[in-house]
Amino acid sequence: MRYIASTILLITLLLNDCIIANCQIVDFNNYHALRSSGTIPDAIIKTLMLNNRESITGQVISDDKKEATAKTRFMLSNDYHVLNLLRSGDMLFGDTISNYVNKVAAVILKDSLKLKEKLNFIVVKNYNYNAYSNNNGFIFINMGLISKLKSEAELAYILAHEIAHFVLNHPIEHHMETLQVFDSRGRFRYKNNISKIDRLGERKREKEFEADSLALVMIKNSPYSNAVAISTLQNLHFATVPFDNIAFDKGFFNAGSLVVPTCYFLDSCAGFSEIKDTYDENYSHPNILKRINKVKNALLESDMDNGVLFHHSESDFNYIREVARFETLYLKVRDKRFGIALYDAYLLSRQYPNNRFIELSVAKSLYGLTKFRNEDKFFYVAEPYEKVEGESQQLHYFLRQLNRKQLNVIAFNYVNNLKKKYPAESVLDKLESDLINEMVIRNKINIENASSIDIAQRDNTLTGLSLKEKQKEYDNFYMAAFNPEMVNETFFKNKYDNALELAKTGTPKYTYAQELEMDKIRHDLIKSNGLKKSFTNLIILDPMIFLNMTDIEKGYDLYSVTKIQFDRIISDIVNEQKIDLKLISTMNISVSKSINDYNQLCIYQEILKEHLSEKPDSFYPVGLEYYDNNPAEDAILCLIGVVKNDNKSNDKYFLKYIDLTNGEILYSDERKFAGMDNTSVKKSIANDFKLLTK
Repeated sequence: MRYIASTILLITLLLNDCIIANCQIVDFNNYHALRSSGTIPDAIIKTLMLNNRESITGQVISDDKKEATAKTRFMLSNDYHVLNLLRSGDMLFGDTISNYVNKVAAVILKDSLKLKEKLNFIVVKNYNYNAYSNNNGFIFINMGLISKLKSEAELAYILAHEIAHFVLNHPIEHHMETLQVFDSRGRFRYKNNISKIDRLGERKREKEFEADSLALVMIKNSPYSNAVAISTLQNLHFATVPFDNIAFDKGFFNAGSLVVPTCYFLDSCAGFSEIKDTYDENYSHPNILKRINKVKNALLESDMDNGVLFHHSESDFNYIREVARFETLYLKVRDKRFGIALYDAYLLSRQYPNNRFIELSVAKSLYGLTKFRNEDKFFYVAEPYEKVEGESQQLHYFLRQLNRKQLNVIAFNYVNNLKKKYPAESVLDKLESDLINEMVIRNKINIENASSIDIAQRDNTLTGLSLKEKQKEYDNFYMAAFNPEMVNETFFKNKYDNALELAKTGTPKYTYAQELEMDKIRHDLIKSNGLKKSFTNLIILDPMIFLNMTDIEKGYDLYSVTKIQFDRIISDIVNEQKIDLKLISTMNISVSKSINDYNQLCIYQEILKEHLSEKPDSFYPVGLEYYDNNPAEDAILCLIGVVKNDNKSNDKYFLKYIDLTNGEILYSDERKFAGMDNTSVKKSIANDFKLLTK
């Protein structure tokens, strides 16, 4: 019945989504990461080129030349920050969620058209609960925030709060106050640093109250209920908890003949902490209770609230939030937050049983947890359960109780059973093979010792023991996974036998110093003999020009010319080597205004982050399976850039070649120059690209 109900809900949401302008219908069962759509906004085009100097100068009003220069530099730096956020691939526009956010913003600003023209509302692919604005007119809303909203009116209040920061010039005011407080010749020069920070914190907290107050005025002048200001602020207290609080099913990981004993779970979970009047004098934001009380007092003084929770249909909102929850799950797996991803997957699976995307996300998360656990890097990907509030604590406690062998087999068993359901999923075959290798080579698990356990019968003999004592009795419960049917499977036997052969050869252990020396030898061999790697084409991902932030005005003004020159130098040298080149450049996108090219940039940036992030050896890049158009596996991805510094002797050039098949860094080069010029850069680039054809 639950499956039927969720199917009806999904159909209803899909039908209602047609109301949303320029919508992208989302297939939740085969979910893929959201991509931008439609036309690239003019503000984005100008930022890609760092071509906002004129408008920024026009916004800076001051009779004091020093103050005007400081404000200009701050806003130029903001523009550069937005460019880097764009380059990261985490900014969305024209997609289903961004369109909805802009519809809500339009309602708030219906009587402020001039203000609306100055603002750009951008959804950021980030799972954290946050929203922020800058003085350049960009208002950013994280995907994780949207996934936890309870109503359209809550979104409206958050947008109003960020609009208020922009209207009141808070970002630039705070920057100027910081400069004044830390000015060695200013009126605070005799204050110690603690006093200076306290002063800035006090003013920053006042700004939050001011933004709340103006946001209430904007909401009062809109169709939305202003009472949601209280619930929206209460949500801040629960910003780090999941979008729902449902008891975790202790049988969630039971599959085949494997049953997890209940002694690996808590009897009860910690409740949520109260919203209290906590100490906040060293913080940038006032504590939540103070903000709530201020808002309550303002609401008491205002007229009766006749606003609504949903100006557009409630079903529109529910659909948007659902997409955000699926996207947030994707982001958590992509960013290797496997512990919190598992609980999100569990929550979504209750509404969407047998959902392929959710089940694959569970498989990838268990695989990731196993790989990091086996290399004693579990803290990178799992939460300390003691700090977790609510029912999700149960899952985090469970993960912390498992030893390496237990977690390894639970992950393998889940993947093995899921592979029977989705035999065509190549990713499951790859995860299964690696997990078997981990079992045999790293964890020395011998399936000859496999035996079944009657947990119900065993529990009767363990009464009176503590959870830890029971866990000791059940230490080998994972061996029940290897039933006769599994161990006699041809595919399993072949993979297991291969793992045994690999285990016989062993893996040599090297010290860090030895590894560095081996890397140097390998690097020198490549320099002499070439890369010796066959490939179809070279993908160069947006050659980077890092600006010198202490001279931001000069760097900003020269950026477009320098970037065009750098792109051209690279293209000419690669063409001389007769290499099939695919250059993905923000400068080219700013000219072509191609949404497809921008999405390609985003995809390859995510691939780059997947490959270069902290991970164990031989880690399968689980995030790559989410892309609609996987890149050619026999291509090489090139990361290249230059860094300009204050001291010209520290100007730097860097390059990396990455194998898209497995994420291996094939070659890396980095060198400093005493005053970098086109000649020195050309020579370095030419030498590095020749390695591909030697």
